[in-house]
Amino acid sequence: MTTLTPNHPGRRLLFEFESDPPSGYVAPTRTTVDHLRAARAWTVSAPELIDEHQEDDEEYLLLGVGDIIHTLGVSAEVYSRLPPWGDLVPPHVDRAQLADVGALVEAMSALSRKVDDNMIVALDGVEIGWIERGNTDGISVGLLTELGLVLAGKG
Repeated sequence: MTTLTPNHPGRRLLFEFESDPPSGYVAPTRTTVDHLRAARAWTVSAPELIDEHQEDDEEYLLLGVGDIIHTLGVSAEVYSRLPPWGDLVPPHVDRAQLADVGALVEAMSALSRKVDDNMIVALDGVEIGWIERGNTDGISVGLLTELGLVLAGKG
């Protein structure tokens, strides 16, 4: 892991299944996370499995229309490049973080293709793209732009 100043903020990158995932998705998602964690030294921290069950709003449950919401996906932290922090990230950390995000996108694309389902990609809770049954066209430019990981002129 690479460290910057102790107060350098992180941002949460999340890949989650778009619809309520069946229980059969948990094992391949866990396997993907295990492979990712072991595959490399992560710049900030290794990816984590997100497997949460939460009840719908109580009002909906009382009406009999509520449900248990299942969130399944993978989360990772990246260093913020928002001003003024971007100028404080050294080029080698930028490159390492870009490689981390690339590995995540590749693994999530393979998982999405394997289970034949879509994934939403969010940064700090804001949707920034999607993976459509393995196709990453919905995030390739948007994700890299949002993260500010364009390395032109760095280096």
